[in-house]
Amino acid sequence: MNLLFKHLLTHSSGLPNILPNSLEDLLTIDFLKKDTPSKINSILKEYDKETFLKDLDKISIDTIPGFKCSYSRAGTELAAYILEEVYQDDFEDILVAFLNDKIGMTETKIRLAKKLQEK
Repeated sequence: MNLLFKHLLTHSSGLPNILPNSLEDLLTIDFLKKDTPSKINSILKEYDKETFLKDLDKISIDTIPGFKCSYSRAGTELAAYILEEVYQDDFEDILVAFLNDKIGMTETKIRLAKKLQEK
């Protein structure tokens, strides 16, 4: 079965909603609990690209890519990593360059500057 880039972008890859899998329960069962955001932040604090790719390697897709749509943050994250490899740049820089240069959205920022974060 072939997984295409378009499957990642259209959420039809068959990949899970989110990695690591431990976040799935927090986002479904425990979503409304007061401490859920801090638990998510704690899990993601040390979760890097290398760990994501190792977890991705353990995934078994149980559908034919392109057949069924189901939101996948993991698929979107994989698409970003692929773009980083292709363009040899950070995804954030690729995105900002596209928004600024190609579309003319010159005031668009992905992250606030430190000075603005303090407001």
